[in-house]
This record gives sequence, C-alpha cells and structure tokens, in this order.
Amino acid sequence: MLEVFGEVVAPVFVVALVGALVGARYDLDVRPLVVLTFRVLMPALVYQALVDLTLDRGLVLRLGAGAVMVHLATLALALTWGRVRRLDRRSVAAVGLASMMANSGNLGLPVALLAFGDRGLELAVVNMVVG
Repeated sequence: MLEVFGEVVAPVFVVALVGALVGARYDLDVRPLVVLTFRVLMPALVYQALVDLTLDRGLVLRLGAGAVMVHLATLALALTWGRVRRLDRRSVAAVGLASMMANSGNLGLPVALLAFGDRGLELAVVNMVVG
C-alpha cells in the first residue's frame, strides 16, 4: 500500500504542491497554462492514446456501455435525492449534472498511467471520452 502511494499518488501531489508553492511565491498568470493544458495538452494526450489504442473493440464497447450505465444510474440517484430533499428544479438539475460528470481527466489520467501503465491509461481515456 505504501509503495502505491509513493509511486502513484505522491508524484501527482508533489506536482500540485510545487504549483501551489510557486503560485504563492510569485504572482503568476496561470490562465495561459490552463488554456494550454485544456486546449492543447489534454486533447493531444487523449488523441494519442486513442490512436495507439490496443484494446479489443469489444472491450472498448463494453467499457463505454458500462460507463454510460454508471453515469445514468448516478444521475437517477442524484435526481431522486434532490426530489426527496424537495430542492427546486434548478437545484435538482445542478445536483444531477454535478453528480454524473466525473472529473476523471486532469487527475485521473496521470494516476491511471502511473498506477497501471499504458493499458491503464488506455482504459482511463476510453472511460473519460465516454463520460
């Protein structure tokens, strides 16, 4: 367990910590980095992973179908919870959307790559694209 933390989780948090420390020390405008990450680097990573995909098409379809079912089940649970709590329509919609949309890209892809290697990254990319 400690090995997994040291090899998988810690590197991601070290990068985040360095970013936080640099941000606290220097008055940096991070918007260009955010734009670069979201509009260039992440799409390039996803594209490259999809182009190099070595997974069986049947596995990709099953994974995609499973991801869709999980998202729909999560949405149904969130909507039910919102109605039980007697939230207004707008709040119920917000709870539903926030519950079913996992942020599995920015943190999930590097962790999947570090934890499970290239095959884990392939599976995570398929899950992220479908989700």
